[in-house]
Amino acid sequence: MSLSYKVFSIKNNFITYTFLEKMKLNYSSANILFELRQSLKLVIPLIGTQLFYAVGNIGSTIILAHVGAGELATNALVWGIYITLILFVMGMLSSVCALVAQKHGARDKQGINIIINQGFLLVIVLAIPISLIIWLIPTIVSWTNQDPIIIKLAKPYCHSLILSILPLNLLLIIEQILIGMSAVRTVFLLSGLKVILELFFVYVLVFGKYGFSKLGLVGIGYGISIAASCTLIIAICSIYYSKKWDGYCWRLSLSQCSFKRFWGLIKQGFPLGAMCCIELSLFSTAAFMMSHFGIFLLAAHQFVYQCLVFTLTIIFGVLQATTVRIGNEVGNNNFSQLKLIVWINLGIGFCVILPLVMLYFFFPQYLAAFGFGTQALENQLVIKYIKKFLPLIAVLQIVEGVRLIVIGALRGLNDTKVIMYNSILAFWIVAFPISYLLAFVLHWGGAGIWLGLLMGIMVGAIVSLTRFNFLVNNSS
Repeated sequence: MSLSYKVFSIKNNFITYTFLEKMKLNYSSANILFELRQSLKLVIPLIGTQLFYAVGNIGSTIILAHVGAGELATNALVWGIYITLILFVMGMLSSVCALVAQKHGARDKQGINIIINQGFLLVIVLAIPISLIIWLIPTIVSWTNQDPIIIKLAKPYCHSLILSILPLNLLLIIEQILIGMSAVRTVFLLSGLKVILELFFVYVLVFGKYGFSKLGLVGIGYGISIAASCTLIIAICSIYYSKKWDGYCWRLSLSQCSFKRFWGLIKQGFPLGAMCCIELSLFSTAAFMMSHFGIFLLAAHQFVYQCLVFTLTIIFGVLQATTVRIGNEVGNNNFSQLKLIVWINLGIGFCVILPLVMLYFFFPQYLAAFGFGTQALENQLVIKYIKKFLPLIAVLQIVEGVRLIVIGALRGLNDTKVIMYNSILAFWIVAFPISYLLAFVLHWGGAGIWLGLLMGIMVGAIVSLTRFNFLVNNSS
């Protein structure tokens, strides 16, 4: 046996032994329990934050149900555009969360201060085009030959919503920075405060309570603006007077701004913002497709879609926690921990949504009856469709949960362009044509649309998992 072969054999055995020892260490019960505790510390407050926002949306819907038909129609047109713009901003700012998490894991305060500075500049700059788009909504609506009442109501409503853009943007960037630094309890408290203030001021201003003038639809915009501004002031004060944030620079300094860093932040954040719009646009298209099968099926679709949104609201908290944990370990150059983080958070996500999966799959009739009375004949038709859709939603939310949690991991790895391309593939190249084929060519109706969405999301989940494994295997 040659000397070179012996050296190769010893070296190869050493590498194998080292790899096996590292695997034993990474997947030891102690390490699994450690990662489980770390993830749960983030997941629980972040899920609570998302549930606060869900309660706020439900409360706003209840308030809107008591205004006039013209106001409801106007809100349906304006609010869809407004919330899409906000989601785009949230998507862009999620890149800030990932970058801060990496610097926090590396204990790089100076790096975090640079990101904070660029982040504040980004939201201020973003507020300008977003405000302009909202300002132009009434003009755009007038081009579509809408009812004159809607056009008349849209103008003051849009003007009131513009006032919320800057404080809301600033609040969102503070939230993402705090999440990146694992200060999730603070985010939980701030989100709860914002929702409470928002519901209070919207209620007071819409209906003219406690001596205030009755503003109707415009009161929604002013209520959101006041609540966001008050929460922003409280957030700034709590940060300023807390010793925990000593050494961090929580202000915009133009002298520290760098066009190269700023442009890098935009390039990294834009795909995430675009991803939100890509996915939201397909669900809107699915609703339009459903409308071709009648109002009863469309009503059932809207009901099960809201059930799905509620589940995904919870999953989004797990997604954010995954981004933070992955970012921390990337910043700490501990790439061997990344797969365990994803598996732990996938397990947490599955356990959290399991009761809803069971409810949707095995007891759809009870949920349908709860949402709609069973007396009227038209409600019985809606319930019939809901019972058909909910088992599909049960499977879909598991697959979508996997996809979103892995996307959270890819965000932590700064792999944002691939995330956007994957959304285009899953939703528009796979899901849309299959949904159309099943629904209109094979005549499977509404079930075909949901089945097509399920197949597209499944492709997206597989591609995301494959991409994550590729990145981790090539970084180890």
